[in-house]
Amino acid sequence: VVGGQKARAALCSITGQILESRLLENHQRKGEDCVEMIRALAEDMYSRIQGRIVRGISVGVPGIVLDSDKVMVAPAVGLDNVCLAQRLSAYFNCPILVENDVNLEALGESWFGAGQEAHDLAYIHIGTLLGMGIVQDRSLFRGAHHGAGELGYLILSHEEMGREYLQYGALETRLSGYGLQCSAMQYAKAGETIPPQRIFALAEQQEPWAVQLIEDFCDRLAMVLVAISTLLDPEVIVLGGGVMESAKAYLPQIRRMLKGKTPNPILIECSRLDKKAGVLGGCVSVLHHTMNYSQIRDMI
Repeated sequence: VVGGQKARAALCSITGQILESRLLENHQRKGEDCVEMIRALAEDMYSRIQGRIVRGISVGVPGIVLDSDKVMVAPAVGLDNVCLAQRLSAYFNCPILVENDVNLEALGESWFGAGQEAHDLAYIHIGTLLGMGIVQDRSLFRGAHHGAGELGYLILSHEEMGREYLQYGALETRLSGYGLQCSAMQYAKAGETIPPQRIFALAEQQEPWAVQLIEDFCDRLAMVLVAISTLLDPEVIVLGGGVMESAKAYLPQIRRMLKGKTPNPILIECSRLDKKAGVLGGCVSVLHHTMNYSQIRDMI
């Protein structure tokens, strides 16, 4: 699973047991360099199979993916209009499946995490960037243009409606680590960057500007949760990502804000898988592919 700053690779059993793993932090790879990094990570895991049967390789990227192959747009890693599965197939003798990274996290939560008891769930990833995966009847819902769950483009105000968003969406510029960091720039010293974790810490210390930013964060998250509940009516909404680790303390406040807002109760849970959700979702993706292949082959 490749993000804008980190890349994680794992060798998993079909039942979700992580046998080997590797993490690259602050990789700063984009475009062709990113493709090469993905290939090298996959080769590293492939070299450790020790006689096991490889059912497939799943790759998660932060963008819109078409037909488990073509990355239509992924600005965080510079992969636009790249047939990634096709590019990688020259190196590996097994199926290669490319998927949106948050979709994989949603699958991981559905099968192995906080959504195990639910057939329908929404998973919101609030990290450096913002995304959502939708699981209906334990399978991904992708939408007509494979863009279902592109939560970062949700608009919540008239002011936001008057702008264009060519890279990051309106909500992503506020409800994400990137958005919080940008909002904090006006309060930082020259050349200083204030990371999201520091903003939450300052809010706990009652720094006025930090308190205001976090209150705005909680308000927006509550509005998003109401919108998702109204539109999708999931059994549970799972929250994950690095920023949510810092925001856990505000969940009781957010739950209070949600009371009485929708006919059905809004159940929210934090991820139980943490950083393993994406790679375990990749395992589920391969399992789905194997089952579909077997069913089709038996019909022929």
